[in-house]
Amino acid sequence: MALTNRGRTAVDVSLRAEGAEVTFADTRLRLPPRTRTEVPFTVTVPAHDATARLVARDSEGTTRRVAVHLRATVPTVRP
Repeated sequence: MALTNRGRTAVDVSLRAEGAEVTFADTRLRLPPRTRTEVPFTVTVPAHDATARLVARDSEGTTRRVAVHLRATVPTVRP
């Protein structure tokens, strides 16, 4: 996930996910003014279609959501 701070002051941001299981490399970070950073994340893919939303919220309460649609074809494993 790429985050950009176009402002003139640093911004504290918290990250979370809704829907599918997503793990971020960092869930809280500070973005210096006029910078961009990328936060790696891992998705545990279910055995079916799933929609996840990546959520970024700054310290002033501004929230942005990005939808991610996942589709996985997983073979059936029989014992």
